[in-house]
Amino acid sequence: MKLPKGLSYRRSLETSLGFFSQTNASDETTPIILERKTLVGPFSDIASASGTNQKNTNALNIFRADLATLASDTCEFSIECSLTILQHWKKPYRCENHEVAGILTAFTDAYYATDEFKTLSEGYAENILGLTWCWRNSETFTKGRQSILRFNDETHTYTLPDDVTFPSLKDIKQCNSQASVEAVITFIQRALTDQSVKNQITMKAVFPTMPGMEVYPSQEFVDENNKSSDNKSARVRELSCAWTPNGKRQAAYHKTKISNALHKVDRWYENSLDAPPINVNPLGYEQQENKPYRSWKSGLDIYHIFMDIEDITDDLVQTKIPSPHSHFLAANITRGGLFTAKKETGAEK
Repeated sequence: MKLPKGLSYRRSLETSLGFFSQTNASDETTPIILERKTLVGPFSDIASASGTNQKNTNALNIFRADLATLASDTCEFSIECSLTILQHWKKPYRCENHEVAGILTAFTDAYYATDEFKTLSEGYAENILGLTWCWRNSETFTKGRQSILRFNDETHTYTLPDDVTFPSLKDIKQCNSQASVEAVITFIQRALTDQSVKNQITMKAVFPTMPGMEVYPSQEFVDENNKSSDNKSARVRELSCAWTPNGKRQAAYHKTKISNALHKVDRWYENSLDAPPINVNPLGYEQQENKPYRSWKSGLDIYHIFMDIEDITDDLVQTKIPSPHSHFLAANITRGGLFTAKKETGAEK
């Protein structure tokens, strides 16, 4: 199949902002409010250390930073967001080539017929229940965590194993009933595939903690090019916030940060279910490692797989067994995004 100039899918998992709150021993819950602090530290960059940047050798490194810290009477904090599950995977949002649109629909129909989105639903459930979406907070506060979900008009509380940073479904089932975990998987799967069911989940992570601890919302990108290099105090670390009714900045997660965590389901880049999951994206790029696991040269990127979609579909129809490529392709389509080229790309079949 040739990749058309315009091809995009809308997101099938639509997340909200994540709001940070704290609770004291009297069971009073309040927003975690960001504070702007002016801090001082030594310059430690190589230019200053080597003396290349002479003016910093004996200077103070003054900078401003947002901090999200817990109040003096806090005993636990929570992060809460919502997830709406949509069925935008069924057809492209935009596709200028009607023949290509038919090829894409044939693939998603065949994938649904063989897997019914069970594999992806298990991956999403693992990241929701295991608090992967809480990122550094789940790495720092590893004891007594709970994942509280509300779906189908019922609230379900799940206990997570202590000292396991991001527990797997197997780990979670050991701390909770298998039926309660399977209920989450089934809800996600049905919301992705059945128009007649409810499709919204409220997700709440609860972390027992000590007063005064720092917690970790999203960090904003600050364009240093717009700041004067002579004004050291202009250097800023800015955190994401949501404005409260009284004009305070409540610590928050970007919706994209939550979404990135939910889509951390790609284990097929090494063709092994034992591989650590990475984020679903066209090149399998992992930001922390600055590494594309699915580089163009590897032929495992989404564009090569799109161009091979007809063979992947034929294999699905004949074997009734989803291949690693089919899972990765379905995961990208479910995530949504722009898959386009300046001109049609790929060989005719």
